[in-house]
Amino acid sequence: STEETGGSNTETETEKENEPGTETPETETPDTEAPDAGEEPAGSDEMNKEMSYSINGETKTETATFTKSDELAYGLYVLPAFELSSEEPGKDKLSLAENDAVSMRIELLESPDWNTLENNVPLELEYFGSDITNPDDDNLQIDSAKIYEASNADERVTIYLIQSEEMPLKLTMFTPVSQDYREAFVQMAKTITAK
Repeated sequence: STEETGGSNTETETEKENEPGTETPETETPDTEAPDAGEEPAGSDEMNKEMSYSINGETKTETATFTKSDELAYGLYVLPAFELSSEEPGKDKLSLAENDAVSMRIELLESPDWNTLENNVPLELEYFGSDITNPDDDNLQIDSAKIYEASNADERVTIYLIQSEEMPLKLTMFTPVSQDYREAFVQMAKTITAK
């Protein structure tokens, strides 16, 4: 790191020595002093974030990239194997690129009626099973969220009602039982911020 700094100082001194009489103001501008090289990593650091999650018992650590919704007023960090797209008005879909059956619907809620939303959960989940559970695994928790889940032999659906005053959300995860990406979705969902 000190060698790199020394190298860039030497370049800057050389530039200033070569152009002192001709273009001194331009030599002093950020464009010629190499902050671009310094800014790119800083910007990259802000746009990228390391995330760890488990899938089917295997822990993975990957670099997620900050992605803004095309239609809605939020952004989140998206892991490399996933893509964010608009699904329908007011809803986005975060899905596994190689298999969009593995997905999470993201809905920003305006002035939500939480009682109505909670009462509708059994209707939304009944196709997947009548036994609705509330997962309590620490790795599946999101602040201010109530969690509901139902599954059958092949599929699992998990609904999060995030009762945040700043950004109320409803997340619906669709994960095959054999591909448990819930923790990856939770890690990405925790990074949702208003844009």
